Amino acid sequence: MLLAHMVRPMSEETPTRQDRFATRLGLFLTAVGVRGLSRERVFGLVGMNRLHAAEHIAVSVGGIAAGASRRGRSYSGIVAVALFAEVALGVLPWTKEWFRDLFNADLRTTAVQLVVALVSLRAFRSDGE
Repeated sequence: MLLAHMVRPMSEETPTRQDRFATRLGLFLTAVGVRGLSRERVFGLVGMNRLHAAEHIAVSVGGIAAGASRRGRSYSGIVAVALFAEVALGVLPWTKEWFRDLFNADLRTTAVQLVVALVSLRAFRSDGE
């Protein structure tokens, strides 16, 4: 009986898949952002400049906070929408040059953003167990 009062139900304590995804994406984006502060290309794929690196670091803080506060699903949805918007900016003829100049984002960077957007959308749509 004494232990029953000390143990919370699993659903309150255990983070969902969406929360774990938000935390992991946040940690990964932290690494990419910090590395991007001193390099023009991260992992040979993602074009970077200091503004783009700062964006990664800001979004990473949100992911870590969302995972810790059990708001991973919301974070995943926001990241998916934002990255789909960035992909559009990176491929539309009238915005791609401006976007490339602003974030040093070339076609490879846009492809990586598309993949992360799709994975984030999948996390958003998952059941969260």
